[in-house]
This record gives sequence, C-alpha cells and structure tokens, in this order.
Amino acid sequence: MENLVDDGLVKSIGLSNFSIPQIQRILDHGRIKPANLQVECHAHFPQDDIWAFCRKNSIILSAYAPIGSPARFGSAGSPGDLLKEPQLTVIGKKHRKTPAQVLLRWLIERDIVALPKSTHQNRLRENFEIFDFKLSQEEMQIINSLQEHGRRLFDFEMWKDAPNYPF
Repeated sequence: MENLVDDGLVKSIGLSNFSIPQIQRILDHGRIKPANLQVECHAHFPQDDIWAFCRKNSIILSAYAPIGSPARFGSAGSPGDLLKEPQLTVIGKKHRKTPAQVLLRWLIERDIVALPKSTHQNRLRENFEIFDFKLSQEEMQIINSLQEHGRRLFDFEMWKDAPNYPF
C-alpha cells in the first residue's frame, strides 16, 4: 500500500475492520500512517475504544451500518432494531427529524464519518438533511446510553479462524 502512495496511484491508506493492536502494529512498523479506519459503528455498538484510539492517532473513523442496518437479516422491527428506540423518536420529534437522521447527527457530532446505505431516494435526501440541527449534550448522553456491548451486526464468522481475525 505504501508503494501505491509513493507511485502516486493513491493519496492515502485506509483500513477496514482492524483492531487496535492491528492498527498499532501498522503505526509502529509502517512508514505511512493510515488516514482512515472504517468499522461498524452505531448507537448499539459505538466503538468507544477504537474511536478514542483513532482520535489520539489522528485517524479518521468512518462508520458503516450507522443506523444499525435495519434490513439486514430481517432485523427491522426486531427487539434490537435501533430505529425503534423510543428515545430516538422523542429526540427526532423535538428537531423534526427521523430517528435515522438523529443517529447520523450523533455520529457527526462525535467527528465520525457516517456511511449510510439506502436505495430509496427520499432516504438518500434525508441522509443529507442532518446539518441544520445540533444535539444537546443531554441528547448525546441519551443516545450514548443505548449501547449494547458486543451487539455487532457484522461478525465475519467465516473468517474466524484466519490468523488476523480482528474480533
């Protein structure tokens, strides 16, 4: 990857689904520091440790599944459906926003890049309508309290026996 930067083929190096020890190895032995780390990150799985590590090392954190991936494996409407959290509905009504918009704004206010996925034009538009409001410190704390430790939606079990499996 560093050779690609040297050759001008890429501007920076990004990582995906790396653990803190894996990133630290790169920082210790690599010549070019990674610019970005992409991980699953949402209010049920906020990745606080890796978020703090990235901030400390000036690595941008990008969140996939930022609203909890409600359609994945039929999880929409299930007890773990993040969009059904009543606190998000209350916060959303106060700001005239959807629970998804509240969750995206929560990430933005944590300086995390949100990578929502949608194929619906109205939801794509809504995903951009998160810059006209701010969450209060109390609202941030309410959303922070939603975390369910270990509630990973993407476990990559098929690679569990790989030597560098990060989870």
